[in-house]
Amino acid sequence: MHHFTAHTYRSLSVAGVNDGVWQIFVPRQALKYDYLMHGLMGLAALHLSHETPNESENYLELSRTHQKAAFASFRHALDEIDKDNCHAVFAFSVMAMVFAIGTPLPYPVSSNTVVMDKMFVLYEFLHGISTITEASREWIGDGPFGDFTDMKNRMKWNDVDDRDQALLKRLHGLNHALLAVVDPCAHAAIKSAIDGLEMTFRGGEILVLAWLSMCGDHYMTLLRQGQRLARLVFIHWCIMLNRLDRVWWVKDNAKVLFEDFAVELLGLGKEWSDAVQDVKARFDESPTSDNKSTEIHPC
Repeated sequence: MHHFTAHTYRSLSVAGVNDGVWQIFVPRQALKYDYLMHGLMGLAALHLSHETPNESENYLELSRTHQKAAFASFRHALDEIDKDNCHAVFAFSVMAMVFAIGTPLPYPVSSNTVVMDKMFVLYEFLHGISTITEASREWIGDGPFGDFTDMKNRMKWNDVDDRDQALLKRLHGLNHALLAVVDPCAHAAIKSAIDGLEMTFRGGEILVLAWLSMCGDHYMTLLRQGQRLARLVFIHWCIMLNRLDRVWWVKDNAKVLFEDFAVELLGLGKEWSDAVQDVKARFDESPTSDNKSTEIHPC
């Protein structure tokens, strides 16, 4: 409990927006709901497994034990969401998303494949959270998570950096030139994703993870299929993902995602190679970067 209230809560909250909700309100709710208490303890243990390499396996096993108990209890809570338990249900839904992304698989697999699959899992969880929010929007909106569920209307918008704006302008240009006539549906889906990306650049860390849910099913289908422009849009999002400095459970994946999605674009010609290199330059300039240049090599 101490590690969660002292450290882990920061990776779930947005600085200056809802820190107190995760640090104080959620632990108090956990005293009333077993699934939330197990979730809280499981998440703290998962965080410690990242922070203490020498004890990683022990904390990871502890986290999995709490996760198993939490999910068993949570299934029953989903059957009867009301104004009293909706906040606990919402909080655990967010924790469940972290478990899905941040918990290593218990068997060896290709790291790149795992990271990509986890991004699609994240997309599904964000949609699941949206469903829960819609089912109890009035109750949640009037409670401690009100700011969390309506950030678009309660946040401060920033101007987009000129260099980032140039990247977005090129994306719109490519989308119009390549898809406006030959595939209007794909053009509309990718335009929506680029518009959402601009919102993410303006909104900062508040909207980074939310971008996936803004993209829509059609864009995510194009991304799964390896559509080249969808991939190029995606690596622009990795710039923002790499700027997160509090979200330990996803930020470490930014470099792997960028490299894996970018490498497929390098062999498509100079225009695509130049676009990738410009995104790479912004990626490597991240204020939270480890100062090691990202390396991408054509297959």
